[in-house]
Amino acid sequence: MIYSSSTGYAAAPSGYSELLKEVFTGEGFVYEGMTENINFVKETRAKVSVEFTRHQAYTIDQKEDGWITVSW
Repeated sequence: MIYSSSTGYAAAPSGYSELLKEVFTGEGFVYEGMTENINFVKETRAKVSVEFTRHQAYTIDQKEDGWITVSW
């Protein structure tokens, strides 16, 4: 498997981060900086949480198995 998604959740192995970034550059995704933060998480393995308003936010994390997860 190279991609997994559900409502408010998407994940891909770090080697397929380009695919994950493409998902969040399409129509309907309005969260600024998401593709840049996917790159940042891939490079540093840091966890990124961004909150725009009380009801608009996302988190990107890289798990120990190398999968990058995005929840919004």
